[in-house]
Amino acid sequence: MIGVLLLCVMRLSVAADQWGDTDTALSIAAAATLAMDWRQTQQIAESPSNYHETNVIMGNHPSMQVVNTYFVGTFLAGALLVNDLPPKWRRRFLSGAIAVEFNCVRRNESIGLHVAF
Repeated sequence: MIGVLLLCVMRLSVAADQWGDTDTALSIAAAATLAMDWRQTQQIAESPSNYHETNVIMGNHPSMQVVNTYFVGTFLAGALLVNDLPPKWRRRFLSGAIAVEFNCVRRNESIGLHVAF
């Protein structure tokens, strides 16, 4: 796992285009909303009799391993993808990711899941 993270950090350091303050802020917001969704999805895995997952990739009652693997993969794939996008498309992608994740977090909160680390 550490090797994969090191490869990603090395890859991100060779960005195709320079990152500005907006890119960085959007990236942090996207990572934060993804982390919130991740924690809520872990709560679903911890309480399969009370909740079910709506993400078809993970299935209705994913294990903690499936949840963690999915979110680590999503984070890493997203980080690698946005690094290669031109600034205009990077900002659009990150803004879309924030909107999707925010809606997931909001929906999860409506059914009683909270963001608690």
